Amino acid sequence: MVSLDTHTAPQACAACKKRKGAHSSLPSFPAVFFLDHDMFQASRMELPPAGTLLPSYVTTELGDSTQSRQIASHFFSTVHHWMPIVSKRRFLECHLNPLTAYRADAALLCLSMKLVLWTPVTDRSDPRTTTYHAAKRHLHELDLTGCLTLLTLQAAILIAVYEIGHAIYPAAHLSVTACAQYAATLGLGWTQVERGGRSAPWVEMEERRRVWWAIVILERYLSLGWHERPILTDGPASNELLPSDDAAWNAEIEAPNHRMTASPATTSTDINMSPFARLAQAAYLLDCVQRHINDRTMTAKQRDEEAFHLDKALRALMTFTTSEIARRQMRLCCQMALCHRYMVS
Repeated sequence: MVSLDTHTAPQACAACKKRKGAHSSLPSFPAVFFLDHDMFQASRMELPPAGTLLPSYVTTELGDSTQSRQIASHFFSTVHHWMPIVSKRRFLECHLNPLTAYRADAALLCLSMKLVLWTPVTDRSDPRTTTYHAAKRHLHELDLTGCLTLLTLQAAILIAVYEIGHAIYPAAHLSVTACAQYAATLGLGWTQVERGGRSAPWVEMEERRRVWWAIVILERYLSLGWHERPILTDGPASNELLPSDDAAWNAEIEAPNHRMTASPATTSTDINMSPFARLAQAAYLLDCVQRHINDRTMTAKQRDEEAFHLDKALRALMTFTTSEIARRQMRLCCQMALCHRYMVS
């Protein structure tokens, strides 16, 4: 396996040189990011990018640059329709550009794309494939190097989605929890933290918003079968902005989403939302249901009243979604699955 990128200290202590011949190889991650984050932002420092040396087991899975682009293209024509958390143009043009070095975090994301594209066959039904083990191993090794990037988080989310879809437990629960912690460290949340004291382009901010929404959705989905499961991410407020139009985002055209908020009651029904935005709305209602179930402070009357309003909101969203499916000829409707699951939770 290829070693990870580090930088060497200018001097090693005399005792170490004499005793061990040490060269004092140090991680390149700036400790000030955690020790004094205000100083980190004030100095406009940037987090270091991932290295470009890839382990042999990763290159074996991904092949050459052409094969990597084929994997990504297949992902964007399938999985991306219902889990659109990766900017298509940015990934293909910036991270899979044959004229630039292939970064380790981009390779991990491409490996995770290959993973979620896997489907079982008769003679190969175990989801713990060599690709799965390679993705988990590479993710762990990037963590050990101090790699803290959005690409790594996106890859971790896709791995978690794969684990949920193939019922790989307890790994699925542990992976989603790790994603929530990783996202918080990156500054993701309902109030986005600007990196290095600068404002990010709209496409980047939208991508970060989508990644955060994906984690919020997955955390609440996992808690459907375990209502007391601790949830790390805060639930969305009723006026929280939803992901913008998928087509506009894929084309990197800023689309107004000031009227698209988490609560269906505060969003106009004449807006053609993308499926991911509707899924986020369903997740908002799921969060309301789960808080209702776990609230022990309400009186019986208050509980009944809130349950009535939640049931009404759920049925209204389901009715509207049913008509929207027919009107817009939508192929995917993940929010309907969530809404139906509420009714039996």
